[in-house]
Amino acid sequence: MRDLPSRHIRIASAALAGCLAAGLAACGGSSSSTTATTASGKTLQNVTLMLDWVPNPDHVGVYYALDHGYFKRAGLNVKIQVPGEGNAAQFVGSNKDDLGISWPSGMFAATLAHVPITVVAATMPQTADVVIISPKTGVTTVKGLAGHSIGYFSPEGKTTAEYVMQHNGVNPDKVQYVDVGTTLVQALLSGKVTAMTGGLANVEAIQTRLAFHQQEPVFTLSSEGFPPYPEFTLVANTARLKDPAYAKMVRTFITALIAGEKAAVADPAGSLAVLKKVTQYTPQFLALSTPESLRLITPSAGAGWDCLNIAQLQQLADFMTAKKIITGHVDVAQEATNAYNPAC
Repeated sequence: MRDLPSRHIRIASAALAGCLAAGLAACGGSSSSTTATTASGKTLQNVTLMLDWVPNPDHVGVYYALDHGYFKRAGLNVKIQVPGEGNAAQFVGSNKDDLGISWPSGMFAATLAHVPITVVAATMPQTADVVIISPKTGVTTVKGLAGHSIGYFSPEGKTTAEYVMQHNGVNPDKVQYVDVGTTLVQALLSGKVTAMTGGLANVEAIQTRLAFHQQEPVFTLSSEGFPPYPEFTLVANTARLKDPAYAKMVRTFITALIAGEKAAVADPAGSLAVLKKVTQYTPQFLALSTPESLRLITPSAGAGWDCLNIAQLQQLADFMTAKKIITGHVDVAQEATNAYNPAC
């Protein structure tokens, strides 16, 4: 949940560095209603997609679809954008980008701020947020963190850590909470903190495993009292969805994305090759992260690809309000829909 805890708060310098390193379009681009022409003379509709963060394994489905021509065959010329400050919901809501990758708490925050966005798909339907404990300490359970320290970033991260402790029967006051900013992994590796919130199972959990040269205790938030939720979602501009041409583009984009995601899951080696081209991670890391990322973008048994579980999202919103992680009520049915996803 990219704002919760908040590894996923946007840091401009990191995003800009990723933008340059990946050779992507200018950060914070504008939405496009123009067209492009291929060498064969085919006319494509330009579409800008704002990511939630720098290119990483979370985006394996997007980049596989892009690399293997699924968007172009659907008539779309997709240009990837990387955020500076802010999140994709803000860029899409202000009409600077056509579509964006967000996350549930980002959607809730945008809704409460009256940003005109609608969630139209779940690009990673599985929950990936985790609590990671250093294997150097001998602590093997969340309950065992009593008397130890937890690293976090942002007030939401601290609130999340406090709730996790309460859920495990630990007085939150018996734990030291350390705001380590963007250095969550480094703080854990250096021994500054015993555990961290804010990482993902397919990224930080693997980074720490490789650094420690052993499997560290990892606990997903959905196993620690949080309702299950999709890690990432696709957002569109609410006002523009009234335009039939824009609505058609959204439907076409989702259809092409799902085709690319299915192909990526069926082709782990090809997915790994794509991520090696578009991210800055080491081959050793990607060899472990790619299969885990493909697992996370695969829907649960019986669910359609990228389909939103509206009731599940409402449960999460109500939970976050009750735990004072967000302030205000969110009516998810008014803010999210499967109407543009033919798979649902």
